[in-house]
Amino acid sequence: SNATWTKIEVPNSSVTAITKHPNGNLLAFTQDNNVNGAAFNHGWVWLSLDEGIHWSIPTDSAINTGFSNSVIYAIAVDSSHNVLASTGGNIIRSTNGGQNWTRNATTLTQGLITGLDVRNTGEIFASTSTEGIFRSIDNGITWDQLNSGIKNQNIFSLAIHQNGDVYAGSQNIIYKSTDVGLTWQTLNTNFPALAGKVTAMVVNTQGNIIAGIDNVGVFWSTDNGTTWVQKALGLTATKINALVSTPSGKVFAGTDSGIFFLDIIPGANWLKFNQGMTATNVLSLCRDQLGRIFAGTDVNGVFSSINTFNIAHPNGTLSSPLLISPIDKFGTDQKYITLLWHSVPNAKNYQVTVARSSNFSDIDTLSALLSDTTFTFNTHHTSTSFYWHVQSMKDADVSAFSETRNFEIHITDLVKEPTNISFISNPHPNPFSTSTTIPFTLGARSYITLEIFDALGRSYAVLAHGNYNAGNYEAKFNAENLSAGMYFVRLRTDKQSFTKTLEIVK
Repeated sequence: SNATWTKIEVPNSSVTAITKHPNGNLLAFTQDNNVNGAAFNHGWVWLSLDEGIHWSIPTDSAINTGFSNSVIYAIAVDSSHNVLASTGGNIIRSTNGGQNWTRNATTLTQGLITGLDVRNTGEIFASTSTEGIFRSIDNGITWDQLNSGIKNQNIFSLAIHQNGDVYAGSQNIIYKSTDVGLTWQTLNTNFPALAGKVTAMVVNTQGNIIAGIDNVGVFWSTDNGTTWVQKALGLTATKINALVSTPSGKVFAGTDSGIFFLDIIPGANWLKFNQGMTATNVLSLCRDQLGRIFAGTDVNGVFSSINTFNIAHPNGTLSSPLLISPIDKFGTDQKYITLLWHSVPNAKNYQVTVARSSNFSDIDTLSALLSDTTFTFNTHHTSTSFYWHVQSMKDADVSAFSETRNFEIHITDLVKEPTNISFISNPHPNPFSTSTTIPFTLGARSYITLEIFDALGRSYAVLAHGNYNAGNYEAKFNAENLSAGMYFVRLRTDKQSFTKTLEIVK
C-alpha cells in the first residue's frame, strides 16, 4: 500500500524511449529479440490508447517490420502535436498520435540520433553521436547541420530553454546557442576532470538547467548555463539515463539504480523513489500534463507513478508559491519590474515582500493581499539589489515563504517618468473553458508579440504580432482545442516582457 509506482505491461521489455501524447496516447519504444523473430537491436513502436492496458504495433509499412540496428532513443512532440522519433540515424514522424508513421527520405547521421527537442517557434533540433547538431525548419522534413563552434561532435543530449537558447551535452562539456543553432559557445561548466558524457539534460519551469553526467551525477545551473553547481546529496547513482521535470519544476532522474526525486525547495536533497518498482535500470522517462511520471526500464516494461506532481510543495495545508520570473540575479535598466509566480491550489490571496537585504531585515515593499499571481514593483532607487519572495494565503492559513530570488535595477536617470510603460491587464474571464479576452496597453509605438504558451515553453498561439501604436488593445483567445490546465500569455515589446497566467477548465 506504500507503493508509489504501478506496473504497465509492454510486450517488449526494454523501453528505450517513452512519451505521453497530449491526446492521451501512450507510446513506448523498445528493443527486443522476441518480435516476429527480429534480431536484437531492432527498434519497435508500441501504442496504447487506454493508459497501457492494451498495446499494439501500428500496422504501418514504415515500421511494422522493425528498424534494423535502429533502436529509438530520442523522441519529441512539437507544438502541433506531431511526434518525431529517431531510428538510428533517421527520423520517423507521426501526425496522428503514433497510429501512422512516415520515414524521412534522407539519413541525418551514420551514428545515432541521441536527442530531439523543439523550440517554441517551431525549429526542431537533433543531436547525434558522431556528427554534431542538425536543425529542421520545415517540421522535420529537411535538416541542416549546424556545428559552428562545436569542437567535439559527439553529442549525447539536448535541451531547449523557454527563452529559446539551445543546450547540447558532449563529453564533459556543454555547448550553448543563443541564435537558433547558427553558432555555439562552450560553457564554463567547471565539471570534475573525470566527468564523462553529458547523457541527459532538462530545463524545468523555473528555467533551471539540469544535466546528468556520467561518473559525477547531476549538475544544476540557475543562470542560463553561466555557472553550475553539483546536486549530489542523496544521489547514490552516477549513471543518469534520463531526466524529466514536472509542471511544478520538480525533477526526476532515471538511473541504473532506479529513480531519484528532487524537490525544488532550497536545500532539498535527492530521495530514492523506487517503491513498487521491480526493475532498477531506468532507461527513459516522460510525464503527462498532470505531472504523472512514466518510466521505461530495461527488463520489466513501463512503470507509472501513482501520484501526480503539479504543486510546488506538498507539506502543509497551503503550498508555497512557485516562482516563475524574473529568474534569479536578473538585471534591468527599467524602473518597473513584473514579478510572476504559479497559482497555488486552494489559495485565496498572495503577498509579496521585496527587501534590500537577503535576510529581509530591510523591507522596501510589502504588497497588499493580491488575488492575481503577478505584482509590478516600482523602485525609487537608481541602483539597488532587491530580494523577493511570496506567500500564499487563505483566511487564517498562511504558507511558508517561497524561495528567495534576487534582481538588480540600474537606472541612470529617474527624473523623467518613463513614457513607454506597457502591460497586460487581467484576462476575463479567467479561469475559462472556451475563450477569454486579454486586454493590453502600449505606452509607446512598439514591435510586439502576444503569445500563448504552456509551462514547458511550447507555443500554442500568436494573438498579435507586428508594429502597434501606443494605446489600449484587446485580443481574443479561443481555447476550444486545448486541454485543461495552466497556460500563460506573454506580451513582448521592444524593451519589456509581461506575463499573465491563464487557467483552462473543461
